[in-house]
Amino acid sequence: MNNGRTRYVISVLARDRVGIIQCIASAITDRGGDIDGMSQTVVHGYFTVILTATFEDRYTQDEILSLIH
Repeated sequence: MNNGRTRYVISVLARDRVGIIQCIASAITDRGGDIDGMSQTVVHGYFTVILTATFEDRYTQDEILSLIH
């Protein structure tokens, strides 16, 4: 049972910059999402993160994808 919520696995790869985590976290939490877990690293100037986030079922997969772009 998902209790009206769906968990997504989200990955991001971008040039490293100040505030990138805040931007990603805000995009998720501003829409009521909960970050369940996160792994991040910086390699040769590129920031990578894989995280799981749970959202209410009212959002489609395409809407979730558009949050991060």
